[in-house]
Amino acid sequence: VALAAGAGVLALFHNLCYVFRFVLVMRTSIVRRELFFETLLLLCSIAGSILSPFLFTVHVLEFLRSPSVGMLLRAATLNCAKLGQAGLIILLTVYGYAVFGFRFFRGRHIEGKCSTLLNC
Repeated sequence: VALAAGAGVLALFHNLCYVFRFVLVMRTSIVRRELFFETLLLLCSIAGSILSPFLFTVHVLEFLRSPSVGMLLRAATLNCAKLGQAGLIILLTVYGYAVFGFRFFRGRHIEGKCSTLLNC
C-alpha cells in the first residue's frame, strides 16, 4: 500500500512538472510545433496518471529533439548505400557459414532436425 501511495505522489509531481513546463513554454514560445509537442507531453502525462502508465512512454520522444540524435539520423540516412552494402556482405558471410555447416556438420545434429539448409 505504501508503494502505491509513493507512486501516486511521484505521478502527481511528474504532472506538476509538466504543467509548469507547459506554462513556461506557452509564455516564451511562438513556434506552433513546439507548442503542439508540449501539449502532447502534458496530455500524455495526465493520461498516464489516470488511464495507463504506458502513456508515459510518449515522453521518450523528447530525446528525438536533441542535436546528437539528429546527427546520428543524418549519418544513417545519408550513407544508406554504404550501410546496405555492409549489410549485404554480412548476409553473404552468414549464408556462407550456414552452407559450410550444413555440408560438413549435418551428422552432428539430431536426426531430422537438419534435413534442409533452411532448417539448420
